[in-house]
Amino acid sequence: ATVPGNLVLDAGAGTARYRALVRDLHKAYIGLDLSGEMLDIGKRIACDAGDRESQFYLADLREMPFHKE
Repeated sequence: ATVPGNLVLDAGAGTARYRALVRDLHKAYIGLDLSGEMLDIGKRIACDAGDRESQFYLADLREMPFHKE
């Protein structure tokens, strides 16, 4: 479970260049972008760094794939 305040949403993540900083701060990372190609690069970089916990979503910022709470 994610502790409130420990989740970072990177909207317009691209290649997820902020992911390493977020993970170094022990926060959960979610990258969201409209470009599948850019997200694939970010996923590959995360995987190469041993990060299997970060999440990546292909989505339009105007229609984010999350439930309202």
